[in-house]
Amino acid sequence: MKENNDNPLGLENKIYTIEEFGATLRNKFGADNNISCQIP
Repeated sequence: MKENNDNPLGLENKIYTIEEFGATLRNKFGADNNISCQIP
């Protein structure tokens, strides 16, 4: 059986801003929501 890897993260098919993408990944993987989105 062939595995479908077109969407390995299982995210909605849309254009994300960097902030939305970061928040979506943090929510999906249970990361700390207080982590900054900005790189120092």
